[in-house]
Amino acid sequence: MSKRRPTFDRSVLAGAMLGALLLSGLSACGKKPRPPRTPAATPPWTGCSTASLEDLVGREASEPTIAEARKRAGAALVRLKPPGAMVTMDYRPDRLNLTLDAQNRITALNCG
Repeated sequence: MSKRRPTFDRSVLAGAMLGALLLSGLSACGKKPRPPRTPAATPPWTGCSTASLEDLVGREASEPTIAEARKRAGAALVRLKPPGAMVTMDYRPDRLNLTLDAQNRITALNCG
């Protein structure tokens, strides 16, 4: 028995190599990546603070009171927490939480 070496058709091999070469050449023709967008300058955020809001404890949580509390706290959002309500435990430094009693009066304030 003689061992036969497999023979390859050189034209098939040359065609495959030529195809790979052409594809690699075309990849250089793509668009250049754009530089990342720089966000517009925003003023530094000082954060939510309840230091000056103690006078709101005991007041009814009406729309004007809520708006005043949000503005004075420097908060972007307000979350009302009535008795027995379930709330998420996520921390949001830009959120003011108003804890309410059964008469819709503010009993506690905190940020987060």
